[in-house]
Amino acid sequence: MARPVTAEVEPTGTERPELRRKVGSAIRWSAINSLVQRFSQVGVGVLLARLIAPEQFGVFAVALVVLNIVMSISEMGVSVALVRTERPVEELAPTVTTLSIASGALLALLCVLGAPWFAGAMDTPQATGVIQLMSLSLVIAGASAVPGALLQREFRQDHKFVADTSAFVVGTAVVVVLALLGFGAWSLAWSRIATNLVAAVVMFAYTPKRYRPGFDAVQARGLLAFGLPLAGASLLVFGVLNVDYIIVGSVLGTVPLGFYLLAFNLANWPVGAFSQPVRSVSLAAFSQVRDDPELFARTFARALRLLALVTVPACVLLAALADPLVRTVYGERWAPAAQALALLVLLGALRVALELGYDYLASAGRSRAILVIHLVWLVALVPLLALGAHLDGIRGVALAQSVVVLVVIVPAYLIAFRPYGLRARALGAAVARPVVVPPVPADGRLTVNWVSTPPSPGSGGHTTMFRLIEHLESAGHTCRLYLYDVYGSRAADHEPVIRSAFPGFRGSVHDVADGMADAHAVFATAWMTAYPAFNDPCAGKRFYLVQDYEPWFFPVGGLSALAENTYRMGFHGFTAGRFLAEKVRAEMGMAADFFDFGCDADRYHLDEGARRDGVVFYARRLAPRRAIEIGLLALEIFAEEHPDITIHTYGEKIGSLGPRHVDHGLVTPDRLNEIYNRCYAGLTLSMTNVSLVPHEMLAAGCLPVVNDAVHNRVVLDNDHVRYAPATPHDLARALSDVVATPDFAAVARAASAGVSGRSWDAAGHELEKVLRRELSV
Repeated sequence: MARPVTAEVEPTGTERPELRRKVGSAIRWSAINSLVQRFSQVGVGVLLARLIAPEQFGVFAVALVVLNIVMSISEMGVSVALVRTERPVEELAPTVTTLSIASGALLALLCVLGAPWFAGAMDTPQATGVIQLMSLSLVIAGASAVPGALLQREFRQDHKFVADTSAFVVGTAVVVVLALLGFGAWSLAWSRIATNLVAAVVMFAYTPKRYRPGFDAVQARGLLAFGLPLAGASLLVFGVLNVDYIIVGSVLGTVPLGFYLLAFNLANWPVGAFSQPVRSVSLAAFSQVRDDPELFARTFARALRLLALVTVPACVLLAALADPLVRTVYGERWAPAAQALALLVLLGALRVALELGYDYLASAGRSRAILVIHLVWLVALVPLLALGAHLDGIRGVALAQSVVVLVVIVPAYLIAFRPYGLRARALGAAVARPVVVPPVPADGRLTVNWVSTPPSPGSGGHTTMFRLIEHLESAGHTCRLYLYDVYGSRAADHEPVIRSAFPGFRGSVHDVADGMADAHAVFATAWMTAYPAFNDPCAGKRFYLVQDYEPWFFPVGGLSALAENTYRMGFHGFTAGRFLAEKVRAEMGMAADFFDFGCDADRYHLDEGARRDGVVFYARRLAPRRAIEIGLLALEIFAEEHPDITIHTYGEKIGSLGPRHVDHGLVTPDRLNEIYNRCYAGLTLSMTNVSLVPHEMLAAGCLPVVNDAVHNRVVLDNDHVRYAPATPHDLARALSDVVATPDFAAVARAASAGVSGRSWDAAGHELEKVLRRELSV
């Protein structure tokens, strides 16, 4: 059973703190705005459903189709350029103002003139006057485009909340009064005009600078080059969202259209309530991080995870309660709407992700890609909607919508995302398993669960883990250790060893089989611990301390596959060295940060008085990746050529290699430093990721001889490391070259100085930075 978090911390800086503060404030205000608007609209919608007949809703729906279509291109997409530009706003705003007002006025005129034709085409001539009245919204939208873009650019969702709330109050008063007076669809139209006008007035009042219309031909060409494809895409978006109204109205009639409109609006409730707060800031936020490709991609995945966390459960609940909800809230005469509602909820959940993808591509300047995607969407949608309407009425139309999105549009967005490193696997993991993260206390102190195999003295992986834990504890965070032992031993059996071998650890020790308490973060620390970390129901964002590429520990088979699968669990990786981070990102689509290896300078250091007369080998039979077989053969060859050089081995007892061999077995760090100071070179082989040993050897002035491999060169970025092919003769030759180095004392001093700045504190600070960023602290 998961238990509550009780730990607490001190705040520190995060990546781009000013942007994070603005975005966080904007999302909070937008969420308040969205929830207030949505709940209020539901209440007003219930009231209006009892005051206005379905036929009148159908008339309004026809007019709304026209308005939405032309509203999508009312300012030709140029206001988006104002949100994302890096140039001074003063340069673009006058031209944007002119283009927005001119296009809004022109489109309003076209609506007034074309209203009779469109209403007739929809077989609803009574909608003509309603369309003409609502065209005034286009003029208002054009005039207020610049103030709205400036509020969005500056993340002033608090001002937007005031504008929307004021507009809603006035619009609601207008629609209720006119509906009671029997104005039907006209009451809805007049309410729309009043709402838009009040919102525009408030936005103007909050805009600190006024930009009069102006015109710069060069700027206009640039704005239109970006904006027109986006406007075309917006037109197609509204076409996609409204062509179903046209087909339902023309094929099935006005009354089914009223039912379908109610179902569609209900299905969009989760989209508007939860997606809108994030979308209100996503374009501006994405635009401000697009110069950092990794952060750009990670920001999108994080936003998608946030939306999935709240939207998916809401959509499932709404779909399950579709029929009783409609009958109870709206009345029996609206019951047919429930037929389409459950399927339209699926469409609404998918639209959450697609709308966020729209903003992501727009911020990247990919307006043409957006245009192509929505053109494909509309072309694929129209015939299937018509077929669905003929076969199964409004339920068939709803099914057609969802099929097109799943089969055509989601893959199209994934193709467009590929240049930015966004992969289906990583995004799917973010959506499929959103994790609840408890609120972080005001003082910023975090609680972190670490899932580990039983630690043993001398284990390099456990030593690194405890160094990171001890850094977090010294910063005031709480760390708990949960042991996972495949042999069934209990935490109480291992705790004395842990306290003795790692005395700096102050946290509690538990069995993961008993369940974990809620935390802000949960770390897996090896492939077998990833499974209990994934399956435990406790709260906390999942992380993965990756210190080696563990599928390489096994022959190709079940164990290697199980180890590899852990990198696809949606955890955020924190890897030992850059090589592992790059590998899991590229091959597994796993989000990952890395830390550089540190060096414990208090224990490993140069002893100027020591006399060097040997070489040393880190030998471990129980770790095949350390290639003990090749190392021992290399030492035999070296010993024949250098009978006067002592050979030291440690790690495990391996038996005698001759009269000048000292088999130390497992040694303490202090004793190991003495051995390194007696040796010219240290043979340390790593067939996977490097161990801690090379940097510790360097600190003592002992030059590491390492097998030449990409994973070693990427991590061991040091001129004093000697690389050789992984053959016994080549490694023996490299050892001989080190032993023959002239003025070795000077080389040893330079090697030790080269790692003097490698503190484990830097790795701890990097971990804390990653935690704060990923947990939005």
